[in-house]
Amino acid sequence: MAINFTFPGRLPGLLRQLVAMYRRAGLENRAAILEAARVGIELQVETDNWNGGSYGHDVVFYLPLDTLVPFTTELRKELTGKLAEDLNGLITRSNEHVRECHLELADENDPEYQAAKEYQGRPVPNPDTIEFWKPGLVRAFITHRDEHKAGAHRLADALEQYGISCFVAHDTIPAQTEWRQQIMLGLETMEIMIVYFTDDFEESIWTQQEIGYALGAQKPIVCVKLGKKAPGGFVGHIQATPGSLDNPEGSAAKLYKLLAKELGAGDRLNNALIEAFAASPSWGETTDLFKRMTSALTSLMPAQRKRVVEAFNSNNQLYAAAYLVNSSNRMVRWMNDVTGETYELHGGRLRLKLTEPAALGDDIPF
Repeated sequence: MAINFTFPGRLPGLLRQLVAMYRRAGLENRAAILEAARVGIELQVETDNWNGGSYGHDVVFYLPLDTLVPFTTELRKELTGKLAEDLNGLITRSNEHVRECHLELADENDPEYQAAKEYQGRPVPNPDTIEFWKPGLVRAFITHRDEHKAGAHRLADALEQYGISCFVAHDTIPAQTEWRQQIMLGLETMEIMIVYFTDDFEESIWTQQEIGYALGAQKPIVCVKLGKKAPGGFVGHIQATPGSLDNPEGSAAKLYKLLAKELGAGDRLNNALIEAFAASPSWGETTDLFKRMTSALTSLMPAQRKRVVEAFNSNNQLYAAAYLVNSSNRMVRWMNDVTGETYELHGGRLRLKLTEPAALGDDIPF
């Protein structure tokens, strides 16, 4: 499985910090070099498997000829060593680091230069401040043909039940906002892109540009094949998940597991399913929420186990739901399966089964 590196997404912010630090220290030349450069990354040039693994990346600064020429070999070595040291000094709580920095000529014919990014002087917006993303959920951008936006929106609604907040232009764009800016905001702050691949998908320049942005930003991409054609071009190598235009809920169930795998966000998505179950507003919805949660979760962490028990015992739309507590005893059976322990319903509430009589007044909620 490909490693989901966070360093590429963090590098623009690290460079902005470095420029500010250099300016504060009066090192204008260094700040100017970073601002003049296009930046490329060579991922995983160094790997250490000790203690969970650590990964070293190289950062390449592509500079115009007149900026690069004044640097002798020794000066280049000194400057690149300092850049690597300073970047690593800004990296905390990560198993990724900068192995080396390099200064290279900005050559339009060099494919690696073409793939490099310009220095981003403005901060990437904080997703928590953007109204079209639901707080705490995984952020997915659905690229689609405008003719199929209704289907893409249905898929987005289904995915939200799995803890995934989706951007679907133009349905997601707030009124009175400039739509191109909102699309760029969605692309900048997404965590993953979902390609809603219909047979006419490749006829749109907008969908192609959106995919190009995701590739350039090194964001994970998953494809849902909704017609006869298979994805081509730069995403042709990505295994497409079969989907149905008439069954977005079925597509959402498949995508949930794929997105969790691609993002390494399984615990985060699992918690969202548990919270949706915990807040069930009706017996009817309890059935659907329980099925969704149990199809995805094959084990529970202690905190998740505690949350499920507390929610069941406090929400009458759960403990009084016939689907969970009838003769099939689905709630108890599932808890036993995912915890390896033995649960029971006692007075209509869920608890660990007692192996010996409890003392008077003992309270054993889970």
